[in-house]
Amino acid sequence: MERGPVVRYLPLFLFGALILAESRPGRSLVGTVLPSHPFPRGRPLPVSPPCEPLPAFAFDPGPPILGPPMRSSPPVLADVLCRLPDPEYWRDQTDPFDLVTWTHEGTHGACVRLPRRPGSHSIYCLDGRAVTIRHPRLTIGQVAAAIPREERGQIYQLYLVEQRRDWDREPLYLLEEWTAYIHGTFARRQLGLGERQETERHAAEMERYCRAMLALAARVDPDYPDAAKLAAFIEWNAARFRSAVE
Repeated sequence: MERGPVVRYLPLFLFGALILAESRPGRSLVGTVLPSHPFPRGRPLPVSPPCEPLPAFAFDPGPPILGPPMRSSPPVLADVLCRLPDPEYWRDQTDPFDLVTWTHEGTHGACVRLPRRPGSHSIYCLDGRAVTIRHPRLTIGQVAAAIPREERGQIYQLYLVEQRRDWDREPLYLLEEWTAYIHGTFARRQLGLGERQETERHAAEMERYCRAMLALAARVDPDYPDAAKLAAFIEWNAARFRSAVE
């Protein structure tokens, strides 16, 4: 029996749809973990923008699990995902081509894999470097109470209220979220996106909360042994964020 026009041309239509999808920047359907994306005009940013070197207490967490960072864009996403045994797990399944969110969530995955001592928190900082800092003797609830009402931004409720059910006694979790937003900022800038400005706003907001935590620790935990480490990391993290957005 002769096939109708729809059946006859269906394979050609599907092939054309596949080629079209492949040609869209940042979107790939064929056998690759990281989709390609053309860089905006000019030279692309490095994985981490130029800034002061990490403090001396930073350490090498070991070689990437997936070998050297893949030459794909954005470089910050390649750097993070090569540290994960299961990169797809950290992709937003509701929007799998959202590379900014993938960078943010992948940063959490890279942090989870870092060695950490009881009572401390480890953070992956890109370029094969990480830090471990001991928690001050305070809670996220105390940090939340120290934030004046007029300085409580969009993400205050999520991270300083709701997340306390899991992280209240690990206040340096706020540093990890801040770092994830900074890495998301790098991804947005490297991709040359006009949207996703909220990533940068959230990074700036979380910096305020981390600085409030540092000030609070100085008052309620005057013998906090890692006070200098925490202060140095906050200044370094803030400097590299400014290098990306200014």
